[in-house]
Amino acid sequence: MPKAADIDLHRQEVIDQGFSVLIDVIPADKVSQVCAEVTQAAVGNDIAHVPAGRGAVSGLINHTQCFAPYLIEPRLIGLTRALLGEHMRVSYTSTIVALPAATKLKWHADWPFNQH
Repeated sequence: MPKAADIDLHRQEVIDQGFSVLIDVIPADKVSQVCAEVTQAAVGNDIAHVPAGRGAVSGLINHTQCFAPYLIEPRLIGLTRALLGEHMRVSYTSTIVALPAATKLKWHADWPFNQH
């Protein structure tokens, strides 16, 4: 169980900086496996308008659940509840994967802010 002081520290970082880093939410020995499974799920199941060198999929959790246990990592849940309240939930698991040969994209806003 995460300490309340640690949750408060991360909560304040989000408030002050807009982000906080939780180390090892996905354990180091699992990162390669999760990365490979997410990449495999995203490439070839592309949603429309994916730039070259990338894979993207809506509803990633329907294609692989390899990352699902880490969505409920105690520190992440504690921080999320501290920010959003007790009745939060994950409702969106889409992803975009940049492959090694992908060109860098310009800074941009994602949906819903990129509507023309």
